Amino acid sequence: MRTHTFLSVSLVGMLLFTVSGCTKHDMQHGEHADGQMRSSMPMMQHGHQGQHHGGQHGERHAMHHNHQMGQGMGMPMKDPFATSMAAMMRDMHGMELSGDVDYDFVAGMIPHHQGAIDMAKVQLELGQDATLHALSRDIIAAQEEEIAFMRDWLVAYGEPRPGDNRDAIRTAYDRINQAMMRDMHTPPTGNVDRDFVCGMIPHHQAAVDMAEVILAHSTRAELRRMAEDVIREQRREIAEMEAWLVQN
Repeated sequence: MRTHTFLSVSLVGMLLFTVSGCTKHDMQHGEHADGQMRSSMPMMQHGHQGQHHGGQHGERHAMHHNHQMGQGMGMPMKDPFATSMAAMMRDMHGMELSGDVDYDFVAGMIPHHQGAIDMAKVQLELGQDATLHALSRDIIAAQEEEIAFMRDWLVAYGEPRPGDNRDAIRTAYDRINQAMMRDMHTPPTGNVDRDFVCGMIPHHQAAVDMAEVILAHSTRAELRRMAEDVIREQRREIAEMEAWLVQN
C-alpha cells in the first residue's frame, strides 16, 4: 500500500516563496546587475547556531548582520526564512497521513502553525514595515494559542481512527500541501517584508484549504469551530497582505 505523507519527497527541497502577484516583481528585483539570480541555497540547520554566540540573542544578531552584509555588498542573499521553512517541512514530512480527517488536520496543523510563527518572528527581527510587524505579532499570538489547544486535543484523542473515506482524506491533505510548497518556491529578493508576504499568503491559503476539509468531513464540534476561525481570520489576513503588495 502506498505511504502517504503530508509532503511528497519531491517537495522537500522547495523552501522559498512565490504567489500570484509576487513572482514577476521578485524575479526582477532578486537579480544582480549581471543578470544572475541571487542564490536560493537554503540553510537547513534548525535554530541551534546561536547557542555558540549568546543563545537566541547571538543568533538574531548574526542573522541581522548577515542580512545587512549581503544587501550592502551585493552578495548572494541567504534566505532568512529558510530555517523555519525547513523545520516545518521536516516535521510535516515526517508525519504519515492516517486518513483520519480530524487527527491528520490537527497533527499537520501544529507544525504548519509553528512555521507561520517562526516566519513572523523573522519578519519582526529583520523586517522594516510597521503594518507587517503588527500582523506578525497577531499571527504569533493567535497561532501559539491554537497550537496549545491542538496539542491538548491530540493527547485526549489518542490514536487515529480512519474511516472508509481514508483514501480521499489522504489525497485531499496531500494535494493541499503540495500546492502550498509549489506556491512558496521562488528565490528570495533580499526584501524581507516582501518575501514574508509572498510566503505567508500561500501558507495561509493552505491552512484555509485544510480547514475546509474539516468542514466538509468532520463532525467534531470543537474542530469545526477552530476551522471556521482559521478560515475567517486567515482569509482576512490574506486580504490585508494582498493589499499591502498592491501598495508596495
